[in-house]
Amino acid sequence: MSKKISIAVAFFLLSTVFGHSNYDASAEDEIPEWVFYVYMAGDNTLYNELTDDLNEMKMVGSNDDLDIVALTDKIEDNDSHLYHVLKHDLVERNLSEVNETWENELDMGNGDTLRDFLIWASNEFPAKRKILIIWNHGSGWEKVAEDGNSFLTVPEINLSLKEYREVTNEPPFTLIGFDACLMGMFEIMYELKNHTTMVHGSEAYEPLEGWTYNNLLYKLNKNINDEELAYHVVNDYVESYRNGSVYTSYSVTASVVSSNKLEGLWNDLDNFSTELNSVLPVFKNEIKNARDNSQRFDQNPNFRDLYDLTVKIENELPVTSVKEAARNLRDSINQTVMFEDHWTKPEKLNVGRANGMTIYFPTEGVKNGYNNLEIMENTWFDFISNYETSIQSESNFKNVNSKSVDTGTGHNDSVLVNGTFDGEASVLKFKMINSQGEVIKTIVQGLENNSFDNLLVQPKKSGNYSIELTLYNDEGYLQDYYYEENIFVDLNLPDLHLDTPELVSETSEGVLSNVKGVDINDKFFVKGQIRNLGTISANNISLKIKYEDRVKIVNYTKLNPNEIINWTLSDYEILDSNNFSQNINMNLSVFSSDYYEIDPENNMTSFSFFIHGEHSHYYTSTVKNLNTIELESNDNGYYFPWLETEITIIDSTEQSWDLVYFNFILPESWEANNTNILHVDPESKTLIKLKPPIDAKKGETKIPFEILNGNGVIGGYGNVSVTIPQYYGVSIAAQQIDSSVKILVTNTGNGKDTFKLSKELEDGLTLYLTETYFELEPYETKEINTQGLETETASKYEANFEVESIGNENISANIVLEIRGIENSESGEDSGLNLIAIAAFGFAIFSFFILRMRRT
Repeated sequence: MSKKISIAVAFFLLSTVFGHSNYDASAEDEIPEWVFYVYMAGDNTLYNELTDDLNEMKMVGSNDDLDIVALTDKIEDNDSHLYHVLKHDLVERNLSEVNETWENELDMGNGDTLRDFLIWASNEFPAKRKILIIWNHGSGWEKVAEDGNSFLTVPEINLSLKEYREVTNEPPFTLIGFDACLMGMFEIMYELKNHTTMVHGSEAYEPLEGWTYNNLLYKLNKNINDEELAYHVVNDYVESYRNGSVYTSYSVTASVVSSNKLEGLWNDLDNFSTELNSVLPVFKNEIKNARDNSQRFDQNPNFRDLYDLTVKIENELPVTSVKEAARNLRDSINQTVMFEDHWTKPEKLNVGRANGMTIYFPTEGVKNGYNNLEIMENTWFDFISNYETSIQSESNFKNVNSKSVDTGTGHNDSVLVNGTFDGEASVLKFKMINSQGEVIKTIVQGLENNSFDNLLVQPKKSGNYSIELTLYNDEGYLQDYYYEENIFVDLNLPDLHLDTPELVSETSEGVLSNVKGVDINDKFFVKGQIRNLGTISANNISLKIKYEDRVKIVNYTKLNPNEIINWTLSDYEILDSNNFSQNINMNLSVFSSDYYEIDPENNMTSFSFFIHGEHSHYYTSTVKNLNTIELESNDNGYYFPWLETEITIIDSTEQSWDLVYFNFILPESWEANNTNILHVDPESKTLIKLKPPIDAKKGETKIPFEILNGNGVIGGYGNVSVTIPQYYGVSIAAQQIDSSVKILVTNTGNGKDTFKLSKELEDGLTLYLTETYFELEPYETKEINTQGLETETASKYEANFEVESIGNENISANIVLEIRGIENSESGEDSGLNLIAIAAFGFAIFSFFILRMRRT
C-alpha cells in the first residue's frame, strides 16, 4: 500500500513499454537454468544489512547456470540502484531502463515498483527457473517491504505478480521467498500460490543477518531439483545460526511449502474452522486455553503455529468431530510443508513446536486489512470474527438414559439411548465410539417435543463403548454436550484377530532384533500372534500360511477370550534348499470351527520380506547439528565443548540389516565420540560428538567420515560441518636483560587482529618501544625489544606495558615489570632475570560485541 506520492503510469501502456519476453523457445537451451531476483527494500533500519547481503551474493555471483539481479534502495535520498550481481562485482544498470519515469529514489512500498522490476528483469535476464526474494522488515499478513511510511501488502504483491505475468506470459516462479520476519503464514502462502511452485517464510523473527546467500546461491545449478532447493533454503538458513557461523540473538524458524497442496489445506482449514465455530457457545474457554498454550512467536501473540494449535484443540475439546477435523488438518499441513526446521537459541523463546506455518488468531477483533485477503472466504475468518463476541447456548440436556440392552440374544448386545432437553434445539447427533476412539455409528435426528427416544445401535464387536450426544440449534451452533464411557456390549461370540507378522534375526550372538530384511547366511525366523478379542472361547483353530509354492497349517485346540497364541516359521522352513536371493511373499489366514464369529475381516493378513545375497551395503547420510560451539571456561582455562550431531543413515538400495559404524578423518587434536548403529530399518539415527581443540581456527571446518558396514567395507561417505566461533584474546610477558627489555605479545585469539602497545614509566626511568602497532595471525607471538633504557639511580623502577586490540575495545592485557637500575651493573651480566607472568589476560567471544538486533 503506497503512502508516498509517486508518478502514476497507466497500466495499459506497460505492454507497449515492455512487450513480451524477448527470447523464444528455440533459444531456451542458451539461457541460464536459474535467475535470482532480489527486491531489497532497505530504506529503513536495514540499510547496512543490505550492503552485507549484496556482498554475500557477490561471493558467488552470476555464472553460466545463474543470474543474480537486485533492485535496492537504502535510507539516504537518491540511493536506489539496479544491479546485475557478478562474482566480486556489481554491474549497475540505469533505472530508466525499467521505467522511463524512474529517478534515483524509488518507493519500494509501491506494488508498481515490484511489478515493473519483474517485467524488466524477466526480459533482460530470462531463465528456465526463477526465484523471487522480497527482502526487508516483515509483519506477517499486514505488511512487508517498508519504505518510510509506505509498504507492500500481500494483496498488493499478489496483484503485482498477476500484472507482471499477464504482460510477460511468464510461468509461475519456482520459489517466492521472504527474507523478512513473520512471513511464514498460511494466509500469505495461499495468497501467492498461483504465482509460484513453492513459498518460503519464517514463522518467527529473522535475525538481523537474514539469509546466508553465499551458502545457498552456489548450489543453484542444472542438477538441483525443487525438493533439493527447498531443503537448502531451509537447512542452510537455520544451520548457519544453529552452528554459530552467523550470530543471532533470536531463535530461528524456516519452512517451504508446496503451492499445489494449499488448496487441500484450505478445505481442511475450512472444515476445522466450521467445527470450531459451531462449538463456540459451549467450549469457548477450552478454545481459549488451546490458543493460549499453542506455539507463539516473539512479540506478536496473535500469530500461532497452525499445526500446534490443532494439537492443543484436540487435547482440550472432547467433541469427536472437532478432534477429527484437527487430525485431518494436521495431515494436510504435513503434506503441504515440504521442509521445516527450527532452532531454539538457549535462554531465548522456545520454538520447538514450530511446524511450518502460522495463522492469525486475535482475541480482540480482526484488524482492518485482514478482510482484503482471500482468507476472508474461508470459515476461519467467520470463526475469529465470532470468537470475540459472546454466543450463548439456549438449550441443554435435561435427562439422558443410555445403557446396554438385550434384544433377544440373552446378552446385552446393543446400546439404547433416550432423553429430554430444554430450549429450542432442532438437531441431535448421536455417535457411538469404540475403545480405539473410532466412531462406528452416527445418527442425525431432527427434534420435536423436547425429547429423543429409542436410539438403538448394535455393534459388530463385543467390548466397551462410549456415546456422544450433541445438541444444535437451527444456525448450527452447539447448545449442549453429553458423553458417557464404558458401556459394555456382549455379543457372546469369539473374535479371532491375526496380527501382522514380524521378521526377526540374530544380530549378534544371542541377541534377536526385528529387522527389515536378511542375508542368506543370517539366522532368522518369522513370528506372529493370534488373539481372541471376543467374549467366549474359539475352538479348533487353524492357522494357514501360504508362501511361495508351499503351505503350512498349524492347528490349535482352543483360544480363550483375551488370550494370545504365538507362532513362528523358521528360516529352514522358508528356505528349504533354495538358499539364494529372493523375495518372500506370505498370505496368512486363521479360522475356527465356531459357527458364528465377529468380524472375519481381521482373520487375514499378508507379509513380505527380501532375502539378500552376499553383497556390500551402501548408504547415504544426512547430518544435523543439535547445538552450537561456544567458548567455555573452567578452572583449567578456556575450552570448546562437545558438538552433538545427529547423523541419519539411509539405505541407498533395498538391503538387509547391518551393523554400521563411522570412521572420522579428524584434524590434529580433535576428538570424536561415536558408537555402532544396529541398522534394522531403511533409516537409522544416531548421536555422535565432536570436540575441537582450543586452537582450532575460526570458521567452518568440514569433518569427513566414512560409513563402514559390518564387514568393515566402506558403504558411504558424509561430513559434519563444524563452525568455530571467532574469539579474540591477547597476552603479554616481559623480561629485562641487561639494558634492554624483551616484550612478548601473543595473539591468543583464533582470528587475525591488530594491536597497539603502550608504556607507562615510573619517574627516573627512560626507555623506548621499537614497535607500537602490529598485526598478528592467530596464536602468533611477536618479540619487541626496547631501546635507550636509562635510570637515574640503581634503584628499582616499575614499567607498565599494555597491549590492546585496535578493533575490539574490551581486548587488552597489561604487565608491570620491575626494572633494576643499571648504574652499577657489570657489563654482560644479566641484571636479575625478571620474567613476570601474564598479569591480565584479555579474552572475549567476538559475538558478544555485535549489536543485538532483529529483522522485522
